[in-house]
Amino acid sequence: MLQGHGEVRIKQKIESARIIAAALKPDDTEWSEARAEDSGLVLEVETSKPGAMLNAYDDYFLNLIAAHAVLEAAERFVEKFVEKQDKITNEKVK
Repeated sequence: MLQGHGEVRIKQKIESARIIAAALKPDDTEWSEARAEDSGLVLEVETSKPGAMLNAYDDYFLNLIAAHAVLEAAERFVEKFVEKQDKITNEKVK
């Protein structure tokens, strides 16, 4: 029987990799997994069906794009919030 194994490694900050791996966990199956390692995010799929492997990676990449967008929006929100709080604090000190 044909058995395929695929692994994609995406280099990024480990903090982001952990958050995104957790966000992708609902897509994990008994034959596919997303996990964070020191070098970044790892997407691993093992199946005998090439179509299933392609579909799994397609799902992971679509959700990876969405997770990155949410993470970037959250980072922008936090930056603006911190700037606003700093401005308020500085005005109170004056």
